[in-house]
Amino acid sequence: MTDVETDTLIGQTVAGHYEVLSCLDPAGNTEVFKVKDNRDAVIKVLKIIRSFREDKLDQFLIEAERIKTQVKHPSLAQLQDFGVIREQEKLGTFVYMIYDFLSGRSLYSVLNRQGRIELSEALPIFIQVCDLAKHLQAVGVNNLSLSPRKIMVSDSVQAAKLNETGLSSTLTTLNLDPADTSSAFPEGVLYLSPEQCSQQSTDFRSDVYSLGCIMYECLVGLPPFLSKSPYEVSRMHINEEVKPLRMSRDDLNFPLELDLLVLKSLRKNPLQRQQNMTELYEDLHHVQQELSRVPELTLPGQAGKRSGVAAAILEDLSDLFGIDNSLKIKLAVPIILGLVVIFGSILIGSILPQNIRAADPATLAERDAEKEWQQLDMQAQRDFEHHNLLSAEEHYERALQIAEKFKDDRRRLYGTLQKLQNIYMAEKRYDKSDEIEAHLKAFMEEDAK
Repeated sequence: MTDVETDTLIGQTVAGHYEVLSCLDPAGNTEVFKVKDNRDAVIKVLKIIRSFREDKLDQFLIEAERIKTQVKHPSLAQLQDFGVIREQEKLGTFVYMIYDFLSGRSLYSVLNRQGRIELSEALPIFIQVCDLAKHLQAVGVNNLSLSPRKIMVSDSVQAAKLNETGLSSTLTTLNLDPADTSSAFPEGVLYLSPEQCSQQSTDFRSDVYSLGCIMYECLVGLPPFLSKSPYEVSRMHINEEVKPLRMSRDDLNFPLELDLLVLKSLRKNPLQRQQNMTELYEDLHHVQQELSRVPELTLPGQAGKRSGVAAAILEDLSDLFGIDNSLKIKLAVPIILGLVVIFGSILIGSILPQNIRAADPATLAERDAEKEWQQLDMQAQRDFEHHNLLSAEEHYERALQIAEKFKDDRRRLYGTLQKLQNIYMAEKRYDKSDEIEAHLKAFMEEDAK
């Protein structure tokens, strides 16, 4: 819709009852307006589609009637009315839908303003959307066409609702013509599943993929695939493997199990994903429970509690040099580590005799193993970045053999297994990837005991 069309619609009455007050969202496949129902003076939402497929109109009307009468949920904007306006003066031709007005902000506007959402806030949103999608799938709605524009959150970003069931997508077709550069970028393509991009049949697992894209964007700050060309984005959905959360933002401490969950939801083959929203809900709930046992992991990218000495030093630096809070957070970890090293060295030097401080053969062997593991890990990472997957696989397998020797510290083992899994996923060897995922979960369960 052009600006002129938007301005023309404001102040008009649609379908005899709905007075258009203002435009809420002029972009996307549907244009969204705030309206007043003159029959009861209740504020509602009008969604219109000007460019729609006539051959799908009958299907749309049947599905709209079913959703209006059968689909009800407290976290879903209820469809109250729908119809077609044809060639009316000052209105033109369009399909319209009337929904409940939901307070709050769209997830799109939240991401547009702050870039990403902290895990402690994002995880409840994912779980609530998943729970609502479970309900919709249970009543036969399996094409939700999820996107950040369709998810509404409260001002405190605690409660999430859906402002549509994906009904409008039955009437629209995304323009993925690589030669067309004149049309506006259709944001919906950022959240399409590979089977949608290749125009294959879809089911519940396409919704799982779309929510996976949204989870990725919320946590990382960008969608998993991004390009100026809608066609190129669709090609990436079909052919390219997504980069794990930890590789996309190595400055953030994403829990391994969360990374595995998101990667699974974004697999190209629907058989390799969570098979429905119930499975994804259970996986998300499990991650939430695990994080509740380790609270410090719920705020990735933020420094933990500082010691009194470190806090005092940072405050002194702040007063002396005018250091702001963001820089204080970046300085906190190096200062704490430095203090630990200094005081630890003094303590060891004053208490332990010289002959005890001398490194024993076991310590020297462990240092050599650590050095070799680091070298193999770095070489494998370089191979992966240069798309030399076979060489990267060999180096990670050798690094895995060394990591297994550190029985009391599985940090290296977890990291190497995850990176080796990324290689298998890039090679589309999903059976090997699933084996590693099973090993990782088994190790995590042992560590939790």
